[in-house]
Amino acid sequence: MHVYVGDMDNHYLNLAVYLMEQEASKLKNPEANFTFEYGRPMKPHGWRRPHFLLRGLRFRRKLTDH
Repeated sequence: MHVYVGDMDNHYLNLAVYLMEQEASKLKNPEANFTFEYGRPMKPHGWRRPHFLLRGLRFRRKLTDH
């Protein structure tokens, strides 16, 4: 699972993600295969990694080609 959240989420969801990351690190058998990435500095709700935006544009182009 890949979790991306802004570190200044307007709905404070980043606080829940910090807790989720702590709990996931305790899973051992099997280990959780999670990645957590925080948009810094001060990224709001809806923040996305830049490659997500490019992937979305490519997908939309493929849809419009059909």
